[in-house]
Amino acid sequence: MLQIENLSVSYGSVRALSDVDLEVRGDGILHGVIGPNGAGKSTLLDAVCGRRRPVAGSVFLPNIAALVPYILLMVVLLVAPRGIGRGRVLN
Repeated sequence: MLQIENLSVSYGSVRALSDVDLEVRGDGILHGVIGPNGAGKSTLLDAVCGRRRPVAGSVFLPNIAALVPYILLMVVLLVAPRGIGRGRVLN
């Protein structure tokens, strides 16, 4: 289970996430986050993975030791590298 409570993330003076609450249940079930550009999907995943430090709130993963290999895989392979799809044109 993943539980997020009152999560807020800022980039300087810009608030990217504000008081997000989310609970994901179900072992062996694939979950996804969808939304328009700029909605905070990548920022949410960055906060869950530890790539971005929240200014408030908490992320709770009860069996974090068992999940570390999967979190590392997500960070390295599945989360788009910074800059791709964010205003840059690839030739």
